[in-house]
Amino acid sequence: MKKYLFIGALIIVSSGIFFYLFKFDVSPFFDLAQKTDDINYELSNKNPNENIVFAAIDEKSVNSFGRWPWNRAVLSKGLKRLDLASVVLLDITFSESSTEYDDKYLADTISSMGNVVCGFFLRDRSTEELDDARKSVLSLSTLERIKGKNLSLPGAKHAEASIAPILEACAMNAAFSTFPDKDGIFRRYPLGFAYNNSIYPTLGIQGLRFYLQEDIEIEEKNNSIEANFANHKLEFSKKGVVRLNFYDHEDYNVISFSDIITNQYDEEYFKNKIVIVGITEAGISDIRSTPIGAVAGPLLHYTFLSNVLNNELIKENQIYTFIPIFVLSFFPLISVVFFRKIYLRICLNIFAGLVFLVISKFLYINFNIWISSFYPAVCLILSVFIAESVMFRFQEKESLFIKQAFSAYVSPILLEKLAKNPKELKLGGEEKELTTLFLDIRNFTTISEKLKSFELVNLLKELFNPLTKIIQNNDGFVDKYIGDAIMAFYNAPAGVANHADMACKSALEMMRFMKSEDLRKKADFGVELNIGVGINTGSAVVGNTGADNRFNYTALGDSVNLASRLQDLNKIYRTGIIISEFTKNQINSDFLTRKLEEVKVKGKTKGVMIYELMENTPENQKIKNLFEKALETGLKEDFEKCFNETNDEVSKLFIERGL
Repeated sequence: MKKYLFIGALIIVSSGIFFYLFKFDVSPFFDLAQKTDDINYELSNKNPNENIVFAAIDEKSVNSFGRWPWNRAVLSKGLKRLDLASVVLLDITFSESSTEYDDKYLADTISSMGNVVCGFFLRDRSTEELDDARKSVLSLSTLERIKGKNLSLPGAKHAEASIAPILEACAMNAAFSTFPDKDGIFRRYPLGFAYNNSIYPTLGIQGLRFYLQEDIEIEEKNNSIEANFANHKLEFSKKGVVRLNFYDHEDYNVISFSDIITNQYDEEYFKNKIVIVGITEAGISDIRSTPIGAVAGPLLHYTFLSNVLNNELIKENQIYTFIPIFVLSFFPLISVVFFRKIYLRICLNIFAGLVFLVISKFLYINFNIWISSFYPAVCLILSVFIAESVMFRFQEKESLFIKQAFSAYVSPILLEKLAKNPKELKLGGEEKELTTLFLDIRNFTTISEKLKSFELVNLLKELFNPLTKIIQNNDGFVDKYIGDAIMAFYNAPAGVANHADMACKSALEMMRFMKSEDLRKKADFGVELNIGVGINTGSAVVGNTGADNRFNYTALGDSVNLASRLQDLNKIYRTGIIISEFTKNQINSDFLTRKLEEVKVKGKTKGVMIYELMENTPENQKIKNLFEKALETGLKEDFEKCFNETNDEVSKLFIERGL
């Protein structure tokens, strides 16, 4: 019970921290969460509202009518063809005067249409202050005028608006400003902005008023702001923003403004539609980074309007994420209470995480409910780590005697075996067939003279860590480290059916590691690194040897000694891996070996045939074939042929010996 209470306490602390991080949008977690959750838009199959059109002043328009800004009579010609639209939203400002005639012509066009909402831009810094006349015109479009409240919305000190004649001609004015999240990505749309002691709606909000022919009612609540039209309820965050539900970039209805001017579209096409007019031509447009890529700024208004009209505005409430954070945080605690096997607990936790992801994506796709996947997933992972770490720690204490008595053992297989059968904690052993592997670092004495003591220790660590891992990954047991050498064996303490194969596989992987890491080691330590490996298979005594109060699990016997001798022979034969005939007889035929010769090693009265273990490559197959043919004929010419064609060092040795 104590361990479960401890786990619960730690989980409460960790989940509490993540509740705080989520609630207050703390970076960098907020940034990571946003980017993780952006994948939702890839899953959506929604389409924009068919009654919205983006008339883009694009490359085609500029090529047809010249660089922007155009003569205002040209723009007026296109706007006149939008007279049947419910509302025309101008995401453009005309802050500089043209000719008096052109300015009046455009103003008269806008005024006669009666359906144009003009945009103005808000900014924190400006070299020119808006004059009182234009401020007075803008004040007619504030939210207070349409039943608004004193809202706590983002503010701006300055505005950039069209010249007075055009500003006065617009049916209404609205801010087309937007702002990104902390990571610079535009994901949200604002309700409005505070400017000049008033609240100004955004272009999308003002466009909805015209299109729906309804005033908006604003109500500020504790954690949100509600904006209500007759049949549409919009819920903004306390900061006055709502998450946009983006569509596929290709699905937005974008037409060229030049096609409107040249009568490519019948005026009836725009009847009862919302038309957004904005600029997309490179160099003069406002490009925004969004979760679906870089888009023209007017598409943010388009997305918001479509979300509202299609009832696809995202429902985002912190409680939607708080609940899965709580549930997934405590799920690992439940799993450790009811399940003892760790693999079952891990599978259950993974399953819980997958179920959460499926449900959260389902709710988004079908009901537009936004649940952050990042925070609950991280809490689940952290809680799994906490629960399993604490369980492991308590289990460690329960088997403390074995851990202390055998702290020198490096094999987790052996520790598990002894933990299950403490009777093996005694001196003695058994005779068993093993495959023994000896590894030695070449020229270690020379290397040690070149390096400082701490560099030498680091070098051994950098080598022995991956080499040991290779042995253990192939079911081997590292018996001991002997200075610059490693002794390992296979088939004990746990049985390994193909122990000769696993030893040879380990040796080849070690050679690959040395080749792949050689350049890095040279850069770090300035020395050449090579190893030699000897492998033998035979009967040995394996078990606990030593004294009553200090013993070691090891293997003893003639076959073990032979493996050590074979490792030394690599220096003579200029090879990397030498195996005995006893190992050769047991390994899989997929291994490439070449016969060297029969040798009598120290301590052996009978000769042993030895083989070089090689990577199975076409080049090495050629070396094997040429060398073994030369070995069979015994002719110097054949050894020379092998050396000349393959640069084989073993052939060179046999030539030097006069064979």
